[in-house]
Amino acid sequence: MPAESSTQLVILAKRPKLGAVKTRLAADTGPVEALAIYQQLLQLQIDHARRYARAAPHRHVRIDWDAPSANGSRTVEERGWLVDGKQGAGSIGDRMGLVMGQHFSSERRAGDRLIIVGSDCPYLDEQVLAAAEAALDEVDCALVPALDGGYVLIGVNRHFMTSGCDVFGGMPWSTPELMAATRERLSQAGVRWAELPPLEDIDEWPALQRWQAAATDTSPSAS
Repeated sequence: MPAESSTQLVILAKRPKLGAVKTRLAADTGPVEALAIYQQLLQLQIDHARRYARAAPHRHVRIDWDAPSANGSRTVEERGWLVDGKQGAGSIGDRMGLVMGQHFSSERRAGDRLIIVGSDCPYLDEQVLAAAEAALDEVDCALVPALDGGYVLIGVNRHFMTSGCDVFGGMPWSTPELMAATRERLSQAGVRWAELPPLEDIDEWPALQRWQAAATDTSPSAS
């Protein structure tokens, strides 16, 4: 990997607000518990990102919130963490497209990789993030499929931007067809991509139970 090359991880997140997060899960848990679960998942993703950034000086992290905060604020005051950002308007595809377009608008970022994640998948740890980064040395797009048919991570490098491939516009967001439609777009544009093993996001009660059971099985007290 060239010394001047860097990777930026962007976490798209909502401000924790009662009744505004984990609404599908709230149908089973109630809004108060759904908010607590969201806060737990968000903090877990931040912790994964902290370990990822600490491991190498070329890695940088930013959280883009759905609501503005004080100018110049940082959620994490550590090396490698950038000033918090503000998400754009529109669908999740519109917002990710804006992040990608802004990131690669500067010629100074010619060697950069960009990875975008949300805060719904507790399994996106530093090893998965590092594997996605490494894949972008070999291909132009890296994806972690979700078990529900979407994806929980997308990463691209600058060469991807020259392909003209639009993986965000007019896509079937929040449906089981998203990953298949993304593969079709990439294939039609001739983009080389890699897929890491699929992971589960926590949007509904059965997924929450599986995650909690797995966390219990791997806790020190369970051994």
